[in-house]
Amino acid sequence: MDLAMGCLYGTSGTVTKETDMLNCKDFGPKDGLKLKDAAAAYYRLAEVVTRAEMLVGTAGYGERSKELFESLFGPYTGAKKAKIHKALRAIYRHTVVNVITFHNSSRRAEKKDGERRGRLLDPNMDEDDFAYVDMGEDHRADVYLGPAFFEYHRNATDTTVGTTIHELSHLVAGTEDYAYGRDGCETLAKTSPDRAIKNADSYQYFCELAAS
Repeated sequence: MDLAMGCLYGTSGTVTKETDMLNCKDFGPKDGLKLKDAAAAYYRLAEVVTRAEMLVGTAGYGERSKELFESLFGPYTGAKKAKIHKALRAIYRHTVVNVITFHNSSRRAEKKDGERRGRLLDPNMDEDDFAYVDMGEDHRADVYLGPAFFEYHRNATDTTVGTTIHELSHLVAGTEDYAYGRDGCETLAKTSPDRAIKNADSYQYFCELAAS
């Protein structure tokens, strides 16, 4: 199925796509591939989070699941398992119950003389940013997608769906950014496991690796 099918190109030159609980904004007529990346992330969210929940459920006795669990969240305990499962369940519920709006914040102004490329139009977005999130009206998640979201997602980790999980965890599970990257998350799990279970990237990598 063509994930970009049904897009409406308004007179402003933006694209809005509202299918199920997904809404995409600020995608221009030339942004078809970016729109597909965003839509693909949305349509995989529930599946990837569900696989992660299943893995958490077997972390007390499954060798692979326990190894992955402890590499990102520290030593296994039943209480820790319950907290992580609660966070994943909150992400899942938001995915299937509330509208998620993806904003294309990788848009640029017209390039000026001497510039390699035009400046980003979103003042809150830097060149190496993946995304940031805000709570919109009626508990809708507004996820603003930066340049890195569309450039660094071809491997098993740092994917578009993983980035979306990272941002939603901030919104619905109260996570923070204590560490970035898989190496940083694994170090955090060893040195500060209490922070690891509140770290957004830890949930991102756990979900991505659980689904790989």
